[in-house]
Amino acid sequence: MAGRRRLYRIVHEPYLFKFLVENFPPGTWDTNVRVGMPDETVRAMVPEERWKGMLLNWMGRVDALVLLPDKVILIEAFIRNQFGKVEQLLYYDYLFEKDPRFKEHWDKPRELWLVTPINCPPYFAFARKFGIKPVLYIPHEIVPYLETLTPRERTGKRRAFPISP
Repeated sequence: MAGRRRLYRIVHEPYLFKFLVENFPPGTWDTNVRVGMPDETVRAMVPEERWKGMLLNWMGRVDALVLLPDKVILIEAFIRNQFGKVEQLLYYDYLFEKDPRFKEHWDKPRELWLVTPINCPPYFAFARKFGIKPVLYIPHEIVPYLETLTPRERTGKRRAFPISP
């Protein structure tokens, strides 16, 4: 397969959508949610009110936000070698608690979930250290895609973890 490029396939969004549909009631979740608001110093740099909304492009965008009556869950998903999701979740949690659009949910307990088909025990232990819940989710539809990835793409450099648990 040397020299041949694999066609780009959208797999992240359907993977996450399937997980959300299977695990949460309709109407309690949304995907690709902006979190955080620029502070006044940054907002002052944009004098015209009509352009201030563009500043949100530089804030966080969590893969999924689940708003339940008793708690809030922020979810990041990864399928390929995309380590750094722990840091992203911590940042999104920080932004969430300062975003006035979610003020009515600030008093609820928050959970941070990392959803992935990659069984990577050291990374899961790292996530747990920061209070993040790793969720190993391997729907049968994702396995053929994972098998097309090189070991490095699938499991990360110098890691040898299997596709399935």
